Amino acid sequence: MALSVGEDSYTSLSDADDYWTKHAGCDNWATASDPDKEKALRAATQFIDKSYEFKGHHPHDSQQLLSWPRIGVIDDEGRVRNETEIPKEIKDATAWLAEQALQGELLPAQSRSDKIDSIKAGDVTIDFGDGVTAQREFDFVTLLISDLI
Repeated sequence: MALSVGEDSYTSLSDADDYWTKHAGCDNWATASDPDKEKALRAATQFIDKSYEFKGHHPHDSQQLLSWPRIGVIDDEGRVRNETEIPKEIKDATAWLAEQALQGELLPAQSRSDKIDSIKAGDVTIDFGDGVTAQREFDFVTLLISDLI
């Protein structure tokens, strides 16, 4: 199935290829097949959509599946974002995260059993230690899109 920008990816394969011709750290991207790159872009888009709350909102009558484009977005610099376009920051974050997806799962199954501080049997309570998160975090992605969240 062909990649569809705005429906299952925030950026096209061509734009992601262009991103990686200008940036370092793309060993997996450079050697991956186009179908694998497209799968990675879909995974990156899903991860972004489920991991961040963005400024603005969908049009009330919108049937769009992805978070972008959005209306009413004013970034941290006070710029009103075009409500019909996916911002460059989102496209770049998707390309970057797709490279990570080619390295392995973006959200691998986690074993938190070694980080349990206490377990209580009556009324079942499990306390996890500090720093235990439910999902993986990618600080670079957060930096790229910080004006929009």
